[in-house]
Amino acid sequence: MSNPPAPTPEAAADTTLIDSFIRTIFAPRTPVWLTEEKYEEQDPSWRITLVCPGQQSGWMSRRYKIDIPSATLNFIGTQPISDAELNAARNAGRRVRI
Repeated sequence: MSNPPAPTPEAAADTTLIDSFIRTIFAPRTPVWLTEEKYEEQDPSWRITLVCPGQQSGWMSRRYKIDIPSATLNFIGTQPISDAELNAARNAGRRVRI
């Protein structure tokens, strides 16, 4: 999988940028929901939270930082989620088409 092109400052506010980075992480057709996205102006970056299948089993919440100037995706952390949290993510989050 290749890295997305470095974004311009104008593209920083475009959420399709987020999707392009997410697609570099997951295999095609992986079910992924974007549950949180926050743009940090003072440190041009996006902080995002995803809900996705775990590598072994169950579902996980994963956090990432997309650094705009360097066009890099940084992993922040992961934690398992409950069935109730998964249902909330499916209802309130945005499904990302991989």
